Amino acid sequence: MKFLLISLGTRGDMEPFLAMGNLLKRHGHEVACCFPEQFSHLAKEEGFQFFSLGTDFLKLIDSEAGKSIMGGIRTSVLKRLRYLYILYKSSLSITKKMYEIQDEVVKSFQPDQIVFHPKTVYSFVLKDVKKSILSPIPCMIHSVSTRPPVGINFNWGGSFNRVFYKLTKFAIAKNVKQVYSKFIAGKKFTLKEIKSSIIETNIMYMISPSIFARPKEWPGHAQVLGYLERDKTSEWSPSEELINYLVRHKKPIVLSFGSMVNGQAEETSKLFLDIFEANKIPAIINTASGGLRKPETYNKDLFHFVSDLPYDWIFPKVYGVIHHGGSGTSHMVTKYGCASLIIPHIIDQFMWNDILTEKGVGPKGISIRKLNRQKLEPLIIDFYTNPIYKKYALELGTKIQSEDFERDILSFLKKK
Repeated sequence: MKFLLISLGTRGDMEPFLAMGNLLKRHGHEVACCFPEQFSHLAKEEGFQFFSLGTDFLKLIDSEAGKSIMGGIRTSVLKRLRYLYILYKSSLSITKKMYEIQDEVVKSFQPDQIVFHPKTVYSFVLKDVKKSILSPIPCMIHSVSTRPPVGINFNWGGSFNRVFYKLTKFAIAKNVKQVYSKFIAGKKFTLKEIKSSIIETNIMYMISPSIFARPKEWPGHAQVLGYLERDKTSEWSPSEELINYLVRHKKPIVLSFGSMVNGQAEETSKLFLDIFEANKIPAIINTASGGLRKPETYNKDLFHFVSDLPYDWIFPKVYGVIHHGGSGTSHMVTKYGCASLIIPHIIDQFMWNDILTEKGVGPKGISIRKLNRQKLEPLIIDFYTNPIYKKYALELGTKIQSEDFERDILSFLKKK
């Protein structure tokens, strides 16, 4: 069969699709990926045919407005609203372009099945191609009575949560309808048809049930099918300096904000380094997409900076990880038995902050926008010195590593 995998977002949104592609390829299927251009090398490294969604989406995230919304810039409410408006206006032309690209890709590749990220939206209303949603996060389409939908950072209980889920699904459907009526000529859908498609499309939540158990009230076409991971070390090898650093330090940690951008990266990095140095905490700092910055001068014995670091290689070798709380990072932190401290930046990261705190693998972190030494230092000390976090993390990691959903995933993709 020919599978087309379509995803949009940061690198964490690509990884489960790449892992899915490898699973499908191992079972003899043809795989093509449709991602933002910045991730073309990842698809090509895995030997997949690649279709580009362009560069504009990630450039928008990396703009001043994008950094303000996604990163740690503290601004007034009015300025934040202005940035949101700028992002909305800029996204219209980008959305149009990506819809047109997806339409052309589907016509040219002619897949037997599409597996798509909810953010890509386009495939929701396709009728002539078999489709499945792959979502790396829960609490968006199917209701969870004990949790609010992603983006709502307070929990008022079951009745309010159900209302918020209805509003969320209405907003998604409304957005899909507006985009189709505005950009896709000749395609008319009612709001009811779109809502039905969103709710009724087969969906795989690529999440470990050890972290998030499937709610009993979910329909049969919504399944939690484990965390898929690919080997990221085939094109990477550690430097001699990194190996020596790990030999010198018996209890190092990793600080990484993954693909998150930050308009105040220098200030944020200095805050963490000052706290680490004051408490003699050795740290490997991953600067990745610019959410953290390497200073000109720093304690070279205590700190080691990298710009590219496969988590599956480093996490088994460290005590714990301070991170942004993306779905993939949260899974890998727990899978490899690391204590966790989340500094959430946006949307679902606040949910993962709650979930991992409830699992007992670390203290509850604080938003990137609320960082100061008075609040952050006690959290870091607790994270680094409380042995219960590592104990629970190792126990949870053992459970996750024993999971195997390969047959379930393949069977799910065959469902009508």
